[in-house]
Amino acid sequence: MGVESNYGSSAGDTDILRALATLAFRQHRGDLFLDEFIAALVMLEKGYVTRAHLVGSWAGAMGQPQFMPSSYLNHAVSYEGSGPADIWASNIDVLASIANFMQRSGWISNLPWGVEIIIPESFNFASLRNSFANWQTQGFHAASGKPLPNAGNATLFMPAGAKGPAWLITDNFRVIMRYNTSEAYALSVGVLAQQIAGESGIRTPWPEDFKPLPIPDIEAAQQALTNLGLYQGNVDGRIGPATRDAVHAYQIKVGIKPADSFLTPDLVQRLRSEATP
Repeated sequence: MGVESNYGSSAGDTDILRALATLAFRQHRGDLFLDEFIAALVMLEKGYVTRAHLVGSWAGAMGQPQFMPSSYLNHAVSYEGSGPADIWASNIDVLASIANFMQRSGWISNLPWGVEIIIPESFNFASLRNSFANWQTQGFHAASGKPLPNAGNATLFMPAGAKGPAWLITDNFRVIMRYNTSEAYALSVGVLAQQIAGESGIRTPWPEDFKPLPIPDIEAAQQALTNLGLYQGNVDGRIGPATRDAVHAYQIKVGIKPADSFLTPDLVQRLRSEATP
């Protein structure tokens, strides 16, 4: 709620029917926005909303949780059950609807979304997936000083490479990404939630020289990794789990250390050179 609309103060004022119709006409992302346009019409037909409610972002996201029309139809909840869910003005409906979305997306109770950790110097980066118990055995410990969870599996996530902060992320992190497919988004939600709960935010400093890669460089790396048979995802300029896995596989293959799955300008150049026919 906080990340999506600043708790309702920035929910957008675009006419979403017009926005969705435009995006559908342009076939942006295939039939996605045509389906969302029809879902918005269903909302009107069933009397869930008035025409005045259908305002939001340029891409058709509505209300405080920035639900797309299909998300409203599938997940919006009227907490008191007295009428249609009001994700524009009712905070309790907003929170209940977000919770319903997360639960139906596979949220696992009593499992953290992730734990910021300190990577032991002896770690060889051969595998980035393991159980919490095995991470503990390898010398990993939480940056907070608290014990790692007793059960569950986790992936080592280093968004700024081995020099920056690192987390052991769980399936719940992936659930947050079903709300929004950006890793940065999911990390922001997780860290903000920690701070709302009275815990610290990110403890390990972000590298001062960290700079995001330009989209064309990411696309070039994805295409090179595809040509090398290491990547089967979309060449879309977005770094996600599949891209990180492919980078890690390449680093292991050619002996780059640490194999931290982090894409740097030098690595992009090396991939371009190696994968050029």
